[in-house]
Amino acid sequence: MNENLIDFDMHIGHKKPETIIHQDNACPFCDREHLTDILATDGDIILLRNKYNVLTGADQFVLIESSVCESDIPAYSSEHMHRLIRFGLEHWQSLLNSGKYADVLFFKNYGPMSGGTIRHPHMQLIGCPELDASLLFNPQEFDGPSICHRHGVNLTVSDHPRIGFWELNIIPNEIQSTAAINTYS
Repeated sequence: MNENLIDFDMHIGHKKPETIIHQDNACPFCDREHLTDILATDGDIILLRNKYNVLTGADQFVLIESSVCESDIPAYSSEHMHRLIRFGLEHWQSLLNSGKYADVLFFKNYGPMSGGTIRHPHMQLIGCPELDASLLFNPQEFDGPSICHRHGVNLTVSDHPRIGFWELNIIPNEIQSTAAINTYS
């Protein structure tokens, strides 16, 4: 994909806290009593407005997955994982249904090559008022063997990953032909 769909504001990007390379820096997601613009919670899962809107013209939201900073998806209990995905999908769908956005991106970027700056496990929801959704992905990126198909959701491993060696795709049945949630590794 050779199109720049969204502009990244480097002036704001330079101000973001960073805990992946500089692991001694304080984690802003661990300092829960100073979090602002919290929109919803479910136990230790928090959805809030991103303080650093680096994508020009978009509304950015952060989904903090857990209160445990050094944790991540492989360590979650199945109950926590179900709550997390349900919570994320509900808020993603709510943003889509709000009428404010042409499309809403829901993703998890993980690891030092993902472009993320905070080690604490989190996902992002990006509301784009103007965006041609057909430019966001190649449908072939979601082709691949199904690992699990339950309760209206299909989990696949991409045969044609966009980034990295493999990608997991969580595809709700009602959107299987048009969009999906993609996690890069």
